[in-house]
Amino acid sequence: MFGLGKLMGDKPGVGGHDPWKGRLAFGAIVLVAAYSFRDEFRMLGHRLLGEVVPSAPLSDTPSQVALRASADGHFHVQALINGTNVRLLVDTGASDVALTASDARRLGIDPATLRFDRIYNTANGQVAGARVVLDEVTVGSLTVRDVAASVTQGDGLSQSLLGMSFLRELSTVQFDGDRLILRQ
Repeated sequence: MFGLGKLMGDKPGVGGHDPWKGRLAFGAIVLVAAYSFRDEFRMLGHRLLGEVVPSAPLSDTPSQVALRASADGHFHVQALINGTNVRLLVDTGASDVALTASDARRLGIDPATLRFDRIYNTANGQVAGARVVLDEVTVGSLTVRDVAASVTQGDGLSQSLLGMSFLRELSTVQFDGDRLILRQ
């Protein structure tokens, strides 16, 4: 710190100069620089999080989110549904957002009160579902309101799905290698 102290005017013990004055000036410079590059630091944090937790949506801009494929090659995402965190599998083949009975209960929807009058054809066969409307589904910085959804009966699904009732409300759904880019 000798060179920095000399640069900042620190002369401990000479002429009554305060040795903290230079340190405070240096700290102020560091804070201004960090503030100036805050967007770059935020993006770096999002990139690192996306590498460590592929289901974490990366908000590149307020109207764009990027998802990384997980090890199984699928796109999983942590979404907020009516204020509750729910892990979803992105499924462009699903007509609606589809909720497991367990996730529906976590959202305050009681499957016992629903009418399971819709039949869905899935990769694993037919599944009965009950139509509901979700107030809000948020993925990263993207929010869609009044989203059509279905709650599946029993063990019809192993995981809740982010289907076309959400995706069609976006302007772009683009696959780019191991990334899925969503724009609103």
